[in-house]
Amino acid sequence: MLGTKVSFQQACSIIKNGGVVAVPTETVYGLAGDFKNINAIKQIFQIKKRPLWDPLIIHFSSKKELKKLCKYSDPIVEKLSDYFHPGPLTLVLRKNPIVSDLITAGSSKVAIRMPRHPLTLKLMTQTNTCLVAPSANVFSKTSPTRADHVLESLQVPVLNGGPCEVGIESTILEVCFEKKIFSILRPGFIGPKELNSFISRHQLNWKVQQSQSSSFPGSHQKHYQPDIPLILIQTDEEHLPSEGIEKKIKEYYPDCIPQELQLKNNPYIFGREFYHNLKQLSKNKNSVGYIVQKSKSGQCGEDWTALWDRIEKASDKVICY
Repeated sequence: MLGTKVSFQQACSIIKNGGVVAVPTETVYGLAGDFKNINAIKQIFQIKKRPLWDPLIIHFSSKKELKKLCKYSDPIVEKLSDYFHPGPLTLVLRKNPIVSDLITAGSSKVAIRMPRHPLTLKLMTQTNTCLVAPSANVFSKTSPTRADHVLESLQVPVLNGGPCEVGIESTILEVCFEKKIFSILRPGFIGPKELNSFISRHQLNWKVQQSQSSSFPGSHQKHYQPDIPLILIQTDEEHLPSEGIEKKIKEYYPDCIPQELQLKNNPYIFGREFYHNLKQLSKNKNSVGYIVQKSKSGQCGEDWTALWDRIEKASDKVICY
């Protein structure tokens, strides 16, 4: 079943027998295995060529599993989960002994979330376990948002759940109980605005901050990279002729054909197709992709923070124009 799409029952059998299968979530496809099975966890690292220092996220399917996976006494944890789960929010909490150090890269904390895709939730219910499931791609390359994306890069069985509705990875949020701070370790589409709305609704004395931590998935400088060069063009100008941009790019990549990946006005629509569009660009190996970031445009607001994080890490070069 390597490198093929499998049925739901086949996916269940693979998980129960200690194997790995790519599964759909609302964010990206994940390479999933039983979180209690060390051999499955090792397979995930090996298949992805992922370094052991990069921790994995555990996916769960019901609120009762929060207590099984994590240590906490503050009711804020369950309030967060009730408010945002299932959905693209990963919580970082102190782990229980049932969680292997291999999953957390030796850390005493674990990242957990409840995905919003019915197939993967059903898979966890049917197999009676939680799943470790980093993105189903080679480490540091573009994340897959469709079953075919997985098959293009990995020889693994895939449970096809259609295109991902969000299209970029979840927000990673560390809950700092002592200081009453929600610390955003990785930006996603649940950002400060949504978290402050949660705080206001529950009349809490908590604050939201961006973190500079580097010990979480997707934190290193180069990540999400396509198979062709991607250039980020940063400018203060409102109108830039494409001829000038392409001439500038040719100075660095004289033998490549520049192709623009155009931004949309709506970040959520752009995000849904971003990784897919990167993969489409990569099919022409003579291309170099580019994205224009205009500092005075509405595409630099808070709603775009997660996308610019992904774009910057996916880019080979930043050119100020």
